[in-house]
Amino acid sequence: MTTETWASVEEFISYNRRRKSSSHGALTLELLLELFLQDVALMLNRHGCWEADAVFGLLASHGYDC
Repeated sequence: MTTETWASVEEFISYNRRRKSSSHGALTLELLLELFLQDVALMLNRHGCWEADAVFGLLASHGYDC
């Protein structure tokens, strides 16, 4: 990961941490990764749900078969 990418991720987490927390609590790197991985698993377990569709679109746009 480039320094620029890491800085952007930290900025995103920091911005969202300052905002009102979601139903998942304050955003951390660990939570961000957990949420993403849960949504990846939904592509296999709950076809057609909006979370799975969003992750499918993201990964497919990078050339991965989903």
